[in-house]
Amino acid sequence: MANNKIINVDLLNDFAKKMWGKISTKLSSKVDTTTTVNGKPLSGNITINATDVQAIPASQKGAANGVAGLGEDGKVPASQLPSYVDDVVEGYLHTDGAFYKEAEHTTKITAESDKIYVDIATNKTYRWSGSAYVGIGSDLALGETASTAYAGNKGKANADEIAKIKNGSTVVPKATDAATVSGHTVATNVPENAKFTDTVYTPEYATTSDIDEIITAVFG
Repeated sequence: MANNKIINVDLLNDFAKKMWGKISTKLSSKVDTTTTVNGKPLSGNITINATDVQAIPASQKGAANGVAGLGEDGKVPASQLPSYVDDVVEGYLHTDGAFYKEAEHTTKITAESDKIYVDIATNKTYRWSGSAYVGIGSDLALGETASTAYAGNKGKANADEIAKIKNGSTVVPKATDAATVSGHTVATNVPENAKFTDTVYTPEYATTSDIDEIITAVFG
């Protein structure tokens, strides 16, 4: 009895079950208070030290054998990336082994190991080894001998010239005395001013009457 009213025990139990169900639902997403973090019990207010989460010391950021740091833009600075080159310097490499700003080789450029040097005169690239400028990569030599590349335009040039000969727009130069025709040397085995033609001539053969006329003319 409460407030002079009789409460049904079954209704009270049913209410308690419903309330406990709601409470269990609310608590199901909560972390158990027996859970620990790095061996320390979890509570409403917990303090975790940097050593507890193995934080990276500031001294290792951007340092050798450490981790790359981030710039103001949130990106790794170019200086910490592999094969980093700060600048490309254009100039003129002189036979004295130095790079100059002018083609006249007046103002010498100070050599630095973190730069690429481009010779404007030859378009070749170099790096500073600490004692001399060293060419970057191998130079491609054009030619037709071993270990060289065949000029890429020769094939088309030859095809164009052959096409001109075939369509008659180009005349093949006449042969010199050393040239041969069917194995005969011009101006040696071939008579001077000889003419060549593809016309086929059919010889005329003498008949019996022709022979009789010749005999009569000779012997009467």
